[in-house]
Amino acid sequence: MSLSGKDLVLSRFDGRIEERVPVLPLFQSFFANKMAGIKTYDARRCPHKVAMAQIELMEACRFDGIDTGVDGLAPIEACGSGVIFPTFGLPYTRFPAITDAEKLDMMDIPDPINDMRLQPSLTAAEEMVKEIGNDSFTQASLCGPITIAGELMGLGRFIEAIGRDDETIGKLLTFTVEVFKRYIDEYFRLDVDAFAFAEPVCSADYLSDNDFEKYALPGIVDCIDHMKRSGKMSVIHMCGGSERMIEHVAGTAIDGICTELDVSKLPERVHEKTVIGTISYEHLASRNDHRVMKEALRCIDSMNNCKHILASGDIIPMTTDIHSLKTLRYASEYHVLNER
Repeated sequence: MSLSGKDLVLSRFDGRIEERVPVLPLFQSFFANKMAGIKTYDARRCPHKVAMAQIELMEACRFDGIDTGVDGLAPIEACGSGVIFPTFGLPYTRFPAITDAEKLDMMDIPDPINDMRLQPSLTAAEEMVKEIGNDSFTQASLCGPITIAGELMGLGRFIEAIGRDDETIGKLLTFTVEVFKRYIDEYFRLDVDAFAFAEPVCSADYLSDNDFEKYALPGIVDCIDHMKRSGKMSVIHMCGGSERMIEHVAGTAIDGICTELDVSKLPERVHEKTVIGTISYEHLASRNDHRVMKEALRCIDSMNNCKHILASGDIIPMTTDIHSLKTLRYASEYHVLNER
């Protein structure tokens, strides 16, 4: 008897390598909204349509689970940053909330209950869980404290201040860790299987290994410990060439690590966790089904007998062909048949 998608994903987290590798792309919501013609700014006005768009994408591609599409960037706007909403895709910061130390000292933790950008997303997430949560794996995602800090201060100014203005960086990260905790507490009302947080700023493109260990890791550990209080599984997403940083994170209580790192570059210690992803943004953006199939099979072969979940290692590119996403499930099934 075949396992349900939910049980199949849970088996990987538990370390039971059963049947085929499960397929669970993270951060599906923006791509699903585009496929359904729901503009980014309008999404908050139609939580039912947002929920149905993600369920339809999951069913069309036969994913084993769903990232419920909670708006992980909502705290940025709630804290006072100006935000631009593209027609489709991820909102981005137009101007930062924190321009000097005085403004930081005056800032208060926003109340997510009154965040009219977040609450409709939570409503959509609740509907998704109610609709498919019995048979499909569900998780909710939020941006992590380091990424929130970069958005609130402006990424360039934030990176420049690291190692030069420890007092301001210390205050800022203390603030953003508390913002994260306050928001994730609101997420705890969702009956999902896991909570995930994204830290794209924790990449070798922005931070050195030493800076990550000194400035970022303590806050990340604090947030992971806080998430674990929910009794749910915890997942972190990290971008780019971050082998050493991911190795540090593998030493925490995190359950899963989402990455687009090539499987050959994954530190050995990371294999102790459930590894989600390994299909890069570039592969999915190529719109080349053969290339995606070949890469997916290579990843499955390399991670065989490991706690691996096949997925996009990052947000699904807006230019992705839906057939490329369907290829991930084809690769999962083909690998099982080929093994036989």
